[in-house]
Amino acid sequence: MPRTPVLAFTLHYLFALTMELESKIDPSKPQDEKTQRLRKMTVLFLDEASMIDDGTWLALKDQLTTMAETPLQEPGYKPHPTKDEFGAVHLVLCCDYKQLPPATSRPPFIAADSAVLKKFRFRMLRQNRRLATSPDPAQQRRQEAFHTTLEDIAHGRASEGAREFAVEAYVRGAGKNQSNVGFEESTACFTKRRYRDTWNRKVLERSAKQHLRALRVKAVFATRGTESQWIRQEAANAIQRTVRSQSLVNLRLAGQWLADPPRPGASRPHCMRAMLVANVDVPHGFANGTAGRVVHWGPEAEEATEGRRMVLANVPGVQARFYTEAAWTSEKKHFLPEIDFIDVQPRRETVGTARGKPTMLQLTIQPAYALTIHKIQSLTIFITVQGCMEGVFAMGHIYVLASRVTDPVLFQLVGMPPEDLLDEVARAWREAGEDVDDCFAKAAEVTNEWCYTPATSGQDPCTNVRACFTPVAAVERRVPPRLKTLAAILNPQVCPFCDCDLPLCGNMWQPRPA
Repeated sequence: MPRTPVLAFTLHYLFALTMELESKIDPSKPQDEKTQRLRKMTVLFLDEASMIDDGTWLALKDQLTTMAETPLQEPGYKPHPTKDEFGAVHLVLCCDYKQLPPATSRPPFIAADSAVLKKFRFRMLRQNRRLATSPDPAQQRRQEAFHTTLEDIAHGRASEGAREFAVEAYVRGAGKNQSNVGFEESTACFTKRRYRDTWNRKVLERSAKQHLRALRVKAVFATRGTESQWIRQEAANAIQRTVRSQSLVNLRLAGQWLADPPRPGASRPHCMRAMLVANVDVPHGFANGTAGRVVHWGPEAEEATEGRRMVLANVPGVQARFYTEAAWTSEKKHFLPEIDFIDVQPRRETVGTARGKPTMLQLTIQPAYALTIHKIQSLTIFITVQGCMEGVFAMGHIYVLASRVTDPVLFQLVGMPPEDLLDEVARAWREAGEDVDDCFAKAAEVTNEWCYTPATSGQDPCTNVRACFTPVAAVERRVPPRLKTLAAILNPQVCPFCDCDLPLCGNMWQPRPA
């Protein structure tokens, strides 16, 4: 916050945590900037605290206690009196336990530390405050119904209200997919990264053809501990299959530049929507998850059309100029470097799952026409959200997806509907004047997991729709795609040991039946 001592950081950056959750901060070094920041801190607000796992929480507690107890090597210094295991820092945790669990697959911190329940005071907010209040009685009734539906979704209940909400969302998203969606007015959200990449790839191909500016940046790999010993392409192909980095191995940049004239009917050029996937300059707000625009990229020579140009990430001059979304939407006439924009350059990152732990060099930028649900958990999206319920694997996926909007009318569903809603959605499309066969064909193209064959002449396209779908054959897939019911989507982690609908059940500790 300008002109105040209030600063915002990611938790791993603030405590300098490594991948092994070991802090690099030495409390005995007062000249270190991060040490000074922690020593001066009196109140720490942790937003989205439900995503903190037990390991990160224990590392946080250990660092706060160590900072309060370790004396500085300065004459006259008196350490802060340690009040409890959190040192002298007051903690305010802001979270929603109905959202997704930690992305590390470890237990959430509240399940591993009994001190949270004993020493923290709880205050509960029972409504989604993202919704825009309105004096219109009709909108108020719609919002109240939306709150009830969100509660059902959060607890995994496939109620009648949840079914109606899903069908109405599919009607609003009828016929929408990556081949015809607009560039500015919506954001697609998926459970899996390969679905997200499929959507982004098609949208950027269309953008390259329309705006005649494109560049593909391919990551390069190097052996660990070297600066210039790049791995050959044959070995790199094998490494690519093990990469779990947020940076893309093949990054496509497409769209207009800031200096280009806008297209007919537009007030400004369309610059590529993107998101940072690394902490580039945290003190100035360029952190992992920052949304914005790519307004220029290099190398500039031999600018190609239709996205046919490709360079390696180690080529001199590879960079992208990234504007924050706040700067892009403002009415400023002049922009300041490291305040409104920053030049992102290729960055090394260890590929931890590959043999020998090689490093990958790539721009830490990701297209933002489509995002994963884990990435939008902390966002309020003011434009249309086009969600996809395919591939749900965790409690909280659909709750997070549906609760990002400021008005339930802005929420649309694309892709394949749940198995028990196929006929109902088909009838709703027909009543809305949509071509049922065309809508299902476009829905199947969203994830490319299913192939739709229209019903033969004389058959009702709204009856027994499930028989018209067959899974797309894929040799490399070990688990075939499966259409799930709405109840299985809202509660994907049911107890496998009995017929109850609870994600955790006492029977799970009993011997597995024969």
